[in-house]
Amino acid sequence: MSVEEQPGQFERAVPQRKVLSRMTTSVSHQFKRLLIRSVRKIPGMKGFADYPHYEPLHSGSAGMIKWYYGPDGTDQKPQSIRDIPWDYVIENQDEIPFTGLKEYWYPALKSTELPNNTPVPTTLLSENLVFFRDEQGNPCALENRCPHRSPLLSLGQVGVWAPGTITCRYHGLTFTGKGECVAFLADGPNSPACKKYKARSYPVEEHAGVIFVYMGEREPKPFLESQPYAKSVFSQKQFVLDIKEVGYNFLNILDNTLDMSHVGCLHRTCVLFAGQKSHTQVGYNEVEADNGVKGIHAFCEKGGVDHPSEFNIDEITWFPPNFVYHGPGELPGGFNEGYFWFVPQDIGNFRSWLIMGTKTSGNKLKDKLNRALFQAVASMGEMPGTNCFIGGDAAMQMSQGRIVRWDKEQLSRVDRGTAQGRKSIKALHKAEVAERKARGTYKPIVPPSIIASSSED
Repeated sequence: MSVEEQPGQFERAVPQRKVLSRMTTSVSHQFKRLLIRSVRKIPGMKGFADYPHYEPLHSGSAGMIKWYYGPDGTDQKPQSIRDIPWDYVIENQDEIPFTGLKEYWYPALKSTELPNNTPVPTTLLSENLVFFRDEQGNPCALENRCPHRSPLLSLGQVGVWAPGTITCRYHGLTFTGKGECVAFLADGPNSPACKKYKARSYPVEEHAGVIFVYMGEREPKPFLESQPYAKSVFSQKQFVLDIKEVGYNFLNILDNTLDMSHVGCLHRTCVLFAGQKSHTQVGYNEVEADNGVKGIHAFCEKGGVDHPSEFNIDEITWFPPNFVYHGPGELPGGFNEGYFWFVPQDIGNFRSWLIMGTKTSGNKLKDKLNRALFQAVASMGEMPGTNCFIGGDAAMQMSQGRIVRWDKEQLSRVDRGTAQGRKSIKALHKAEVAERKARGTYKPIVPPSIIASSSED
């Protein structure tokens, strides 16, 4: 008999249709535990209230947040889970995209992070990029390396030779946003060497306050045509934008995005999902977006469970390279339509992007205040019960290891969506690897230990 089928255990003392009862019951138990721990610190009171007792399942977000931000290399957060399993990576790098799929657009910066005449570096998919704005104010991206002697272009200066160009400080090589070398200051005017130099450039577009970059080698379609539901999402009037820096591999959250079974357990007393019940009746099917891109739709079987309130999520739709699309009305509250997007920085870190439209009423002042409220809630990182990610998903995924070992797991029937997500992203990665090997541009992952030993030789 499953835990959900055992009456009086998982749901005891929590009326099915009263989410507030679930929340208040959990808060009261957590407050009681806090009081007991405080009393136990008094000399002679160490054993106070130390006896077996019933306790309802709750999200434990306060402890999770503390653990997530806590130091590595302790008993609570052993160093082993923070290490990268290089043997596993090297053995499986042609099968699994540890640094992300390449032939896709990704969000890179908020528009406000890129003022004119300022180079801004960032790392995406283990590639170093530098962003700046051209003379029309449009964002540009180059490989963050001067092709002359390899210093970082981000240490250079924008606008020295002409507005919207970037100049390397080392010898004055100057590049346009397309990577063309237009000046070599150390070699004098009209240097013939300019013709031999070109910096790698990346396609860039800007929409709704977000700068997107295409990381592949193919000629891309425009962002709004290649991104599922982008025309609908970016036609909205107002957005909530939030970025979180996350210290483990982006594949850890791939598993989570298509996992409907964890919500009623892990997020049991998180405000956004406090009406969710746990069950095994979950499934998935393959779907096709408005632009033909194929994705995966994970869902709770209709009729299989009766959630206590609107604060639950019955379905989720995933698309490559690794983001979740929520259509209008899928999320509770004032959110409308948009993306949760998980962008690899390097093999051990990624950025979690929220790009979500908010509902509008036509009253500009009311809508502005609502957006400000949702932005504040989305940006919270340490408030228990409101941040379901840092206080739940992120802690669990970090505890799986810096890179979750797919070869060490035992999946069950509730992991149908997760298994299909892995299958899909592996197939896409294998196709990219084959294409790059045929083109001669494939670059294998090299562990730092090998790099270090080579430099010592």
